Amino acid sequence: MFTNRVGDYFLTLGFFAIFYTFGTLDYATVFSIAPYINTNVITFISILLLLGAAAKSAQIGLHQWLPMAFIKKPNWIIIKINFNYNLKFDYNVY
Repeated sequence: MFTNRVGDYFLTLGFFAIFYTFGTLDYATVFSIAPYINTNVITFISILLLLGAAAKSAQIGLHQWLPMAFIKKPNWIIIKINFNYNLKFDYNVY
């Protein structure tokens, strides 16, 4: 879907910006160098990562695919699989 690709794009740009700015993607190194970096750069990276996460998780404005992800009603095969799974692993019947 388009919104998922938008999320991929922004997350990729955010990670490339982190790598370009800090030279690594290691959290310990990034957080230790972050206080010495310009706040505008940190804000730009944060916005890229936020937009990517919002698009990937179907937040408001980017949720067109969400209604299509649900089925209208479960069929009998899914009901039977779930019932047998519950008997086997939750109640140790088998």
